[in-house]
Amino acid sequence: MSSMLEEPTKMYIHNLLDQMSKAAQIASLEPASSLAPVNVKSKEEIEQKSWEIVRDSKDINAVTEWPKQYPIGRYATLEQARANLMEEAARVAVQVPKTGETCPDCPEMVVIQAGSFDMGGNMFDSEKPVHRVIISRPFAMGRTEVTQGQWRAVMGNNPSHFSSCGDNCPVENVSWNDVQKYIQKLNSNSGKHYRLPSEAEWEYACRAGGQHKYSGSDDIDTVAWYGSNSGDSTHSSGTQQANAWGLCDMSGNVWEWVEDSWHENYNGAPTDGSVWQGDGARRVLRGGSWFDIPQFVRAANRFRYGPLKHGDNIGFRLAMTLP
Repeated sequence: MSSMLEEPTKMYIHNLLDQMSKAAQIASLEPASSLAPVNVKSKEEIEQKSWEIVRDSKDINAVTEWPKQYPIGRYATLEQARANLMEEAARVAVQVPKTGETCPDCPEMVVIQAGSFDMGGNMFDSEKPVHRVIISRPFAMGRTEVTQGQWRAVMGNNPSHFSSCGDNCPVENVSWNDVQKYIQKLNSNSGKHYRLPSEAEWEYACRAGGQHKYSGSDDIDTVAWYGSNSGDSTHSSGTQQANAWGLCDMSGNVWEWVEDSWHENYNGAPTDGSVWQGDGARRVLRGGSWFDIPQFVRAANRFRYGPLKHGDNIGFRLAMTLP
């Protein structure tokens, strides 16, 4: 993490402090009426202008420094809260393995911050009722679906129907039970704690703070491989536009298993983002696939199969609980 302020921010703050110094000198002189007009900004104007720059900065040093300069300023509480969030994000980010570092066979993970969202939709009864869910702790989510190359590296085989698509294409033709075996072996090999996401975590990450019809957009062709543009095949992971949190293919390409048991609707569903347990006879799939019509690729849509079911449009994405 850099210890330097972004140069435009640093220069602007320097200029503002210089203006404040001039203002203070002028204010101390007597009599004021004898002074020639001087073009300086008031303290309130300086505070406002400096905040307008800092509020858009992603430099943690600039954000944490601002409330120190204006501890009773009108934006001090807001900027202190943002600084705390950035520091927490930096703390958890260093604990998320990146592909090629300590585990070359592990998927690339993205830190998903805590928050809340409205889960569900109104097209099908299974999406109702729309309800508020609070995700109280950050977690990590795979940037893409697990690929054929990643599966082969761990399991020593490739069950995919579209094996000719290549190592960077999503693994498919895997059941929920198959996925559990993969996770167990990957965790044993890597010493990590991968898992399937809960259904609520999946939709929260898919929506990425928005209310788009699909993951990251209302324009399906920019974010999803589905029945009308896929050419009846899966496609290389990450070739469509990512959502606002950097996750790719959460709409389309392959259906994704989640941990939850199937329930016919959301009556009685957890509101804390946890897994909704049940008899396990059927498990939930999300996201739609290369085969599907747009309605099935929506962020709110959900489906189910038994845990032994596999098919050429069924894959998965990993999650991870952070310390």
